[in-house]
Amino acid sequence: MDLDPGQCNLVKTGLKHVFAWLRASPKEKDQELGHPGLGLTDTPVVLLSSLAPGADQWAVSVAREVSTEPVHRAGVHVLAPLPFFKDQYLESSTFNRACVDESAKQFLANFPDEETFVVRFNDELNHNEAELRAKHRLILTGPDAKAVRDRRFLAAGEYVAAYSDILLALTDGSIRPIESSALIQRESPSAEAIAQRKLRGLMFGLLPTSPALGGSDNGAVIHIYAPRKPKRNDTSANAKTSKAGKLEILFPYEYCPDHLRAQNYSDKRWQKAGYAALFALAQNFQLLNTEQIAVRKEKEARALSELLPNAEVLLPARSDGNELGRLRDTLDHLARLRRRIADYNRYYDERIKRLKQTLFRLAFFSALFFALAESWVPTPDTGGPLRTFCFVAGVALTLAAWAIFSWHRARLYDQRSDDYRAIAEGLRVQFYWTACGSGESVASNYLQRQRGEIGWIRGVISAASFPYETMRSIFDNLSPDKRRALLGSIRKGWVQEQLGYFTSNVDKLTRQRAFFVHYSSIMLFSAFLLYIFNFIFQYSVLANLSSLNPSLLMNRSEAISLCGAAIAIVGILYGLSDFDFIDKLRTDELNSTDKLFQAPSKPRTFMDRIFASLFLVFSMFLPKRVESVRGGNYLLRGALVVAITILVVGSAYYVRGLGSWLPSPIKISSMLRNLLLAGGVLCGLWVSANHLTENIRRYASMESMFNGADERFGQYLAACDGNDPVVVQRVFDDIRSLIIAVGRESLPENADWLFTHRARPVEPVST
Repeated sequence: MDLDPGQCNLVKTGLKHVFAWLRASPKEKDQELGHPGLGLTDTPVVLLSSLAPGADQWAVSVAREVSTEPVHRAGVHVLAPLPFFKDQYLESSTFNRACVDESAKQFLANFPDEETFVVRFNDELNHNEAELRAKHRLILTGPDAKAVRDRRFLAAGEYVAAYSDILLALTDGSIRPIESSALIQRESPSAEAIAQRKLRGLMFGLLPTSPALGGSDNGAVIHIYAPRKPKRNDTSANAKTSKAGKLEILFPYEYCPDHLRAQNYSDKRWQKAGYAALFALAQNFQLLNTEQIAVRKEKEARALSELLPNAEVLLPARSDGNELGRLRDTLDHLARLRRRIADYNRYYDERIKRLKQTLFRLAFFSALFFALAESWVPTPDTGGPLRTFCFVAGVALTLAAWAIFSWHRARLYDQRSDDYRAIAEGLRVQFYWTACGSGESVASNYLQRQRGEIGWIRGVISAASFPYETMRSIFDNLSPDKRRALLGSIRKGWVQEQLGYFTSNVDKLTRQRAFFVHYSSIMLFSAFLLYIFNFIFQYSVLANLSSLNPSLLMNRSEAISLCGAAIAIVGILYGLSDFDFIDKLRTDELNSTDKLFQAPSKPRTFMDRIFASLFLVFSMFLPKRVESVRGGNYLLRGALVVAITILVVGSAYYVRGLGSWLPSPIKISSMLRNLLLAGGVLCGLWVSANHLTENIRRYASMESMFNGADERFGQYLAACDGNDPVVVQRVFDDIRSLIIAVGRESLPENADWLFTHRARPVEPVST
């Protein structure tokens, strides 16, 4: 667009105001834009610009100027997606018009080459630089190629729109709402057309990373008035000039109330909803960049070699003319960022696990004290303070559970843990897609239907990884031996590592689920039998019908016999246990290694040791050799139900008469029944609160997928040993397609994991 050079300073002032607004405090409303600042004081800003004369170059100049200011200490970086290679771009009509001066050409020529890249169409992904240059030469010189040239300019503009959270649009007129998305498909590559696409949705099929119907590429547009050069006898020139540098912010149509479709972008409700979404996005970025969490530096330093075994040999350090070093730098950046965010997840995940354990412990002990308050009635009742103390303790523990939960919920620890895990797993896939030169974007395949507080996850992955095209060219230029070695390292670091991870976790989660389901059923059914027992002997009518007197049901020696029978049943089950399996459980407990989300290296608490020991002890009474036979589960549960029931009854009657402070046997069995009921419910809720059933199914499917991928990967690598270059190249393409397919299968699994945890967060009612 031929902007008026005389208004350059006013337009640049508007641009500077936008950069200042990004950093400004959210407590103060900005008079120009009508909304408080975003508060991005510690978040780097990336400016995408095609470096065209006029608006693009003015924006880059402002970005370079403000980057030296203290308020922009986090940094302002510029990347240039170009429609052609830089030298060819200088020969295009964009830079060879009468209104373009020499300084604009020099600006492009002096821009660092490593900060530029060519935007490719779908059919250009496999072209090397020479092939792409030859194609572009025909487009630039062909007499009938104007439509293709315009399409390339449009692609560069759409790339900026697709990968930006906020689009800057410099036009000489207002951006008006349009009635239909179909209208923007016929627009020319103008600033207003690109802005409409950012608000409505991008074109399908223009870029390799096609947009989704969910509108994940939509976003805010900041419009800056930038008048054109006035024509002779233009009576409206003064009016346009007076608006130079004026700002307005526009938000996507998804935030517009239905009954306002035909009105303008300045509607207050439209603006309020749009700004709320943008502010939530900005706050998530700011929180990520200001986390005060200790990062394991030694892990971060080894991040690249953890993801890519033998990386030090495969990817030498960068030096002059060493493109492989550039690939290494990119992968190292992704690996370190992923490691850092995984540490953030680990920190919050530990807090959530502690919260769950604390809430469940408080729930159990509150049930214990309430049971004591209800049932501990001595014979005769002396009215001592014990029941009052137990009641107060139960109430205090219940209130403590709510207070602890409220403290954690206010800080959104569970959401931050889930989001950081989703980012770390997305970066894992992006790392391997980049390593194999796929040119694929995780942000274009991940959480596409999600906006708002989850949509920011795509923004983090996108900002850390694009552009993708350069890494594809570097990989394709490697020798066959180096490509084979790099792909083999990807197989080992990703496919085989994840296969081992999912296999071990399926076994671990299956054991945990079986344990808690078994004991939930056992305790609930034992409580049911005790309820029947107590009900019969608490009511004289039923007791008379049964010809039994609860006070004379059994003497102490008979009670001891019942306890002995219960111990004998438990002893038989213990004798049938597989002690090698128990030792393996103990070893796994001590040497648990979850490479991404492992617990911090600090001493375990006393309570952790107690509950881990209880898990191992009670696992001894679930022998595998019994469980594995037909009907073994029911046999185990039945035996333990009988053992627990007669142990409770025997114990209740054994202690009868030992002291006047003890309640009657019926009261003791009622108290223990209530504890069994609470324990059974909590065991069942633990399975639900930790999503054990869903995770087992999900991890089992991923284990199967990675197992099949590993087998096929091995066959492909073996086929690379041939001497036919055509065959070898085809195999390399097949391996790349396999890596892309594995990533596309992994991303929905991670998204499902995130949705499951968001839909069922930690709640005190879980206890």
